Amino acid sequence: MKIRQLIRHFATREIVPIQVEEVVEVVRSWGVKDDVFFWDVDTDVDIMKGQIVAWESPWNDGTIKYFADISTARILKKQRSV
Repeated sequence: MKIRQLIRHFATREIVPIQVEEVVEVVRSWGVKDDVFFWDVDTDVDIMKGQIVAWESPWNDGTIKYFADISTARILKKQRSV
């Protein structure tokens, strides 16, 4: 899963901002079936504003669960609430 794909998906959108639920829907369409976790992290927004990491984990019942971690710069959350 690449951020580039996510950017391309929403690049033609004229209605902004893009809602979190819409991002989760796209991530799920890429195969993340189980949980999407959100994290606020300290990062230099001039370098990176966010990151999505998809991962899978074997479960005790023998199945594989599919997850995604979405990290966004903590400073952006503070700016949105102002």
